[in-house]
Amino acid sequence: MAISFSIKPGLCVLGQQETECRDQLRVQWQAARVYSLCLHQENNPSAIYCWQPAKAGKYQFDFVASETTEFHLRDVNTRAILSTKAFKILTDHRSAAHGRRNPWSFF
Repeated sequence: MAISFSIKPGLCVLGQQETECRDQLRVQWQAARVYSLCLHQENNPSAIYCWQPAKAGKYQFDFVASETTEFHLRDVNTRAILSTKAFKILTDHRSAAHGRRNPWSFF
């Protein structure tokens, strides 16, 4: 029951002034046998997209989030989660630390 599942990009790095990621995600999956699957975002009962009997699928959609979230491929008939991928959101604090130097430093 192995399903190859990918979400690209899988990571977003927020800058110092940013509060949310806006990106276009590309979902792709492939399996050895035929499945009827739906793509779900965690904590959301509604499907983002569904594929009826297929061995592979692709879908592209606009996505906005402020924290890491997981996506699931769920079997249409059994509602079982067959694969999970996380879209990670990181914050970049390096630029904030760059301006804080010791007053005695010449560099």
